[in-house]
Amino acid sequence: MTSEHIAAPHSSAAYRRGMSPHRRKWALPAALAAVALAAALLSPAAGASADALRDIDVGGTDPSGIWSDGTTMWVADDSNDTIYAYDLATGERNSDSDIDTLDDAGNDKPGGLWSDGTTMWVADGWNEMISIYAYDLATGTRKGTEDFYAWVLGDADNLSPKGLWSDGTTMWVSDLSDGKIYAYDLAAKSRQPSKDLNTLKNAGNSRPAGLWSDGTTMWVTDDTDDKIYAYDLSTGARLAHLDFDTLSGVGNNRPDGLWSDGTTMWVTDREDDKLYGYVMPGRTHLQSLELDGIDFATLDPASEAFDPSDTDYAVRVPSTTAMTTVTASAQYADAEVAVSPADEDPNTDGAQISLVAGENTITVTVTRGSHTKTYTVIVTRTTLAVIRNDATLSALTLNNVDIGTFDPATVHYTAGAANTVASTTVTADSTDTGATVTISPDDADAGADGHQVALDEGLNTVTVTVESFDSTVNKTYTVVVARASTNAFGWAVLSDIGKLAEGNRMPRATWSDGTTMWVTDLSGALFAYDLATGAHDSSKDISTLAAAGNHNANGLWSDGTTMWVSDDRDQKLYAYNLATGVRDTSREFYTGVDNRTLPSDARLEGWNWVPKGLWSDGTTIWVSDPKNNIKIFAYDLATGEMDTSKEITTLCSDWSLHPRASDNCHPAGLWSDGTTMWVVDTMDKKLYAYDLDTGERQAHLDFNTLREAGNNSPKGIWSDGTTMWVVDNHKGRIYSYNMPGESEEQ
Repeated sequence: MTSEHIAAPHSSAAYRRGMSPHRRKWALPAALAAVALAAALLSPAAGASADALRDIDVGGTDPSGIWSDGTTMWVADDSNDTIYAYDLATGERNSDSDIDTLDDAGNDKPGGLWSDGTTMWVADGWNEMISIYAYDLATGTRKGTEDFYAWVLGDADNLSPKGLWSDGTTMWVSDLSDGKIYAYDLAAKSRQPSKDLNTLKNAGNSRPAGLWSDGTTMWVTDDTDDKIYAYDLSTGARLAHLDFDTLSGVGNNRPDGLWSDGTTMWVTDREDDKLYGYVMPGRTHLQSLELDGIDFATLDPASEAFDPSDTDYAVRVPSTTAMTTVTASAQYADAEVAVSPADEDPNTDGAQISLVAGENTITVTVTRGSHTKTYTVIVTRTTLAVIRNDATLSALTLNNVDIGTFDPATVHYTAGAANTVASTTVTADSTDTGATVTISPDDADAGADGHQVALDEGLNTVTVTVESFDSTVNKTYTVVVARASTNAFGWAVLSDIGKLAEGNRMPRATWSDGTTMWVTDLSGALFAYDLATGAHDSSKDISTLAAAGNHNANGLWSDGTTMWVSDDRDQKLYAYNLATGVRDTSREFYTGVDNRTLPSDARLEGWNWVPKGLWSDGTTIWVSDPKNNIKIFAYDLATGEMDTSKEITTLCSDWSLHPRASDNCHPAGLWSDGTTMWVVDTMDKKLYAYDLDTGERQAHLDFNTLREAGNNSPKGIWSDGTTMWVVDNHKGRIYSYNMPGESEEQ
C-alpha cells in the first residue's frame, strides 16, 4: 500500500469549506483471505493479550471504523467509500451485506461505525453538511432524518468527528483534533455535555479515534499511539489497568476502529489491512482494597487512594493500632483473593492482621485461572499516639466578598465583588492549630490587621495552602474573585446569571423583556430567569419546543407577544405565544426554502440553511448563518420573505467581496440598538459591531473583553442598552458587560 493510501485527512481551510480534494479509488481484490491462523499468542501483559486465531484479513481495503452484530463484521473503507461485510466467525466476505451507498450520499471519508441493529451510523470528519450519516443496516438505504448535521457538532467544537459508540440513548463521538469525546442525545441529535469525556489529553490520548464500551468502561484508540486507552464511562476517570498495551508486539502499529463481543476485542490497522483480535483485559485486578474499612487516602492523607492499576502502597497508623482488618474484592466473581499474613480470626469479616512497631508488609494476591496479580501494602506502625497530618481549614472568609458556605472538603470557590471593593482581608483558620497556613498573593499591607489582598478589575486568584503539623500532607484552597469593571465593554460581574437551572445545561440564545430573561436549551425548552436576581422562574418556562420538533434552538427574539426560535437543523424559525408557550404556526417560516428533503448537493448555495442568532426591529428580522453563506440574512417578519437589500454581508473576508469585510467568520447571536448590530463570533470569542443600515464595520464598538472574563464559548446575546448579556454555552453562565457610552459611539 502506498503512503498516499494511508495519508492523514486534509486539514486545509479550503477543504473544510467543501472543496473536494482529488481522491484515488482503490479496487477491492476479488478474493480476500479469511482468518489468520499462523501467528502465535503473546503471553499476558498489562492490558490484554493477542488472540491471533480471531484475526480477520481485510486486504485491499483501508479499514477505519468497524461494528458487528455478533455474526457479521462491517468494516468501513476510508478509500473506497464502502462498508464491507465479513463473517465474524470465519472472516469470509459476505458481499450481500455490504453498504455501498456512501459515495452517492457524499459520505466520502467514512470513519467510526455504530448500529442499533436497524440503523448504521457512519462518522465523516470531512463533510461540511453532515458529520454522521445514517443508513438502513439491511438495505443500505439512506435515512437522512437520523443524520447528525455538521453544525450540531460544530456548535460543540466537535469539528473532527472520528469514532462512534452508543448505549442506545447517548451517542459518544471522539474528536481527532480536540482530544475529547463528545456526547449527544441519539434521538434528538442534541448535546449532552454532562456525559462528555474530558480526561483524554491528560492521559496522553490526544488523538482519539475508535471507540467501544461495555457500558461501564470506554476503550479508545489513538491515531498516533499503538495502544488502547481505558476510561470509566460515567466519570471519565482513567482505568490504566484495562489498557491494551500489547498492540505493537504483534505489528498492530496504526490502530483505528475497534469493536468487541465482550470476550475478544477487534482492532483495525490502517497499514496492513487487518483486524487484530485480542483477549479482553481486566482478568486479575482488585476492585477495592481497604484497611479497617477505610480507603488508604482517607486513613492516611499522605498515602495514595486505591487504584486497581497500582499495586504498591504505603500507609501510616498510630502506635495505638495493634491490629488492622484487610478487606479486598476482585473485579471478577470467579477470581480468588488471598491475603498474607494469614487471617488471625477467620470468624470475623475481613482478614485480621496484627501489627508490630515499624514496618509491616501485607500482600493481597488475585488468582484467576493461570493468571495472578499481587498488591503490596507497607503499613508503618508509628511511635506517635496521634498522627497529626490534618491539612484542612476549619474556616475561610474574605471580607466584602461572599464565597458562600465554606466546607473544609471543598477546595475551589468563585465569587463576585463590586468595583468599589479594591482589596479584601483573607482570614483562614486551620483545623489543627499546629498546621502551617500560607496565603497568596503576599500581604499587600503588613501594617493592617489580617492578610490584605489587592483586587484588580476582572479575575483575581487567591490561594490558601495548608501544610500538616508533621509536614506529610499539603492541601490548597483556591478562591477566584471577579471584581466588576465600570469601563465601557468591561465585565459587569454582579449582573451575571451565574448558575442556570439544573436542566438548562445546553444554553445557546437569550432574550429578555427587561424583567424576565429566557434562555434556550437543546433539550427542547426555554428556561426563564428573573433578570435582576438570576433566580429561575419555572412558571414562565416554555416547554413546548420538543413536541414541536424544535430540538436545535439556537436563536431567540420576541416582540413581547410571540417568541421566535431559530432551529439550525430544520432551517426554520418556529413561533410560540410568549405567555402560554402555545405554538403559533401562522407566524413560522423556513429560512429561504424548505430543503430538508433534498440531497445535500441539491441544496441551494444562496439559502440561509444554518439559521443561528436572531434580532428584529419589529418589521425586519435578521438571522445569522455561520456556514457556507457567512452573513446575516434579512426577512420580512410578517411574511417571511427574504429581503436581500438589508443583509449584512461584510462579516467574513473569506466569503465576502466587500473590501471592508472582517474576520467574523463564525457568527452566532445578534443584538442591535437600531443603529449598531453586534454579532457574536464563537471562535474569536468577541462581539463584532456593524452599522445596521450599511453593514460597515464599527470596530471601535467591538467587545474584546470576553476572553479576559473567561467567557470562552459565547453564543447568544441580549442588551437593555446599559448592559450586554452573553451566554456561555460550555460554562452554563450568562456574563454581563457594560455597554459603550456616547463617547465610544462617536
